[in-house]
Amino acid sequence: MDGYNVCICAYGQTGSGKTHTLLGDEQAPGVAPRAFRRLFELAQARAAQTSCAISTYMLELYNDRLVDLLAPAGARTDEKLEVGREVKKDRRGTVVVSGAALLPCQDAAHLQLLFERAVGARRTGATRMNAASSRSHLVIGVTVEATSRVNGAVTRGKLSLLDLAGSERAAKSGADADQLREANAINKSLSALADVISSLAAGQNFIPYR
Repeated sequence: MDGYNVCICAYGQTGSGKTHTLLGDEQAPGVAPRAFRRLFELAQARAAQTSCAISTYMLELYNDRLVDLLAPAGARTDEKLEVGREVKKDRRGTVVVSGAALLPCQDAAHLQLLFERAVGARRTGATRMNAASSRSHLVIGVTVEATSRVNGAVTRGKLSLLDLAGSERAAKSGADADQLREANAINKSLSALADVISSLAAGQNFIPYR
């Protein structure tokens, strides 16, 4: 809400409860619905001084392909809608993915509905480790643009929620050829993410984003 970027990653072995940690259930809401509710509570509390616009995009990274999970119904196919591969910063310094739908959200319930829709649309598959294992990374971006009603100053921040695919050894997963390809892509991307986080934590000049 104050122009900062925050990222929460759910990482762990297949079946360890990553998706449940983010999603939760009616009795015990997860990290995502709690964060969504808090965002709109803060926006409402500041409404007299600040006008807030909250939007979201939701993507799936599957076998090194970015898929838009919020694509319009008419544009979706059985393979969903693959978005442009270009990921960059815009003139305001915000990371954007070309071709990805950015939908405005009216309230926390609307944002939660979109999140549940995205979770339901992502790819899953049965392995020896988990009967309904997520075979892709889920990327949720919630952008907040706050405009001061006093002086017109604009601040922009983003909450990123990552539900990473389960890390596991291919031998343990009981993978066939297609699942082995999935597992290799998952492990490769998790390794790349670990390299980025390690480099950032060490304060290195070169960060291996690509």
